[in-house]
Amino acid sequence: MSAFVGIGLGAIQAGLFLPRAQDADMRRNVLVRRQRQADAVAAASRLCVNVASDHGLSVLELRDVGAAHLSDPVSCDLLTEASEVAISVSSVKDYESLAPLLARASQRKAQGEGPPCVFYICQNEPAAGASLRRAIIDAQGQSDTFETVEMVIGKMSRTIRDANEISQLELEPGVQGLTEAWLVESYDEISISTPHGRFDRQLPRLTAYSDLTPFKMAKLNGHNAAHAALAYAGKVLGVEYIAEVMSIRPIHDLVYHAFISETGAFLHKKFADQTLFTKAKWHEHAKGLFSRMANPWLHDDCDRVGRSPERKLNWNDRLVGTIRLIESAGSIAYGWRLALHCAVEASEFDNDALTRLWSEAGASNQEINTMLSSQRELQPNYENWRREIGVDTGLKQKD
Repeated sequence: MSAFVGIGLGAIQAGLFLPRAQDADMRRNVLVRRQRQADAVAAASRLCVNVASDHGLSVLELRDVGAAHLSDPVSCDLLTEASEVAISVSSVKDYESLAPLLARASQRKAQGEGPPCVFYICQNEPAAGASLRRAIIDAQGQSDTFETVEMVIGKMSRTIRDANEISQLELEPGVQGLTEAWLVESYDEISISTPHGRFDRQLPRLTAYSDLTPFKMAKLNGHNAAHAALAYAGKVLGVEYIAEVMSIRPIHDLVYHAFISETGAFLHKKFADQTLFTKAKWHEHAKGLFSRMANPWLHDDCDRVGRSPERKLNWNDRLVGTIRLIESAGSIAYGWRLALHCAVEASEFDNDALTRLWSEAGASNQEINTMLSSQRELQPNYENWRREIGVDTGLKQKD
């Protein structure tokens, strides 16, 4: 029986990877940083994932999942035996601390103690796979025993640790004895980069592509930009959930138009040979995505989606990066610029803070001044749009 190991245990690990490993009848273990979580999982007869569909909530049960703390010597044994490993941690900054353990396992694999291994990279950051590979090799890992596989994960999910919210939403805790619930949407299409080596992949329902770039851009400059735009508009208006924001017609229509006519138009031109990026397919994709984001059973709140504004407002990220991308092709990113106004207002960033943030990301003074002056020129449009939303007279709902 082949073995799967998950590093980190949150909504993505529990709601995406462990179900696939269970379906493939692989041995399943998770390695975590919290000893209490490791003990609880090891003692549990089952784990539970709350799944939001169009019709309500259901519970997915995961059984026979083992667990260990990352510092436990057995962690290296489990990684050595694994043919597929999903790395779902907070950020690429965690790779440096993980690298020595992964390098030791790769050394043992090189000595014939275990099979070659695929590392699935869950971080939504450029070159995350290359960063992990470099960190493992720097730690004396054997490069011919593993391959890093990038992913585009469009599945929306969240981990809830507030006991009152878990009770209010009537969610099943993920692990008995822990105040933690995983809530994921039923959507399950996942794209990965094609592994080039000879690896025994067993996890089902992962679609491999030789070039993930179009799908990464569709996710970051489409899905993520729209999600952030809705969240920051909601925060400006004091609306709690994304589904509620989407019921406000001027917001919904603005973000939908930006998704179709700004991001979509750019992708049509750049990736005309890709099936997803025909106009008909992109409209179909938009319809499905916006329907999913409006799902009230997902209980996706604006605070969560809009968290870490210093990252989401960065020069190359979902809003500013999308504006720059579209306007570099000669178009105007009007909708995304209005969304950036909302994001800046919701995050209480002033021009000095934005200048520092963008400078640290490598933007020149001229580029920054151009971006800021363009935003200032759009200020009257933003105020008109706020009045249209009804910020002073009560929210206008969609029919």
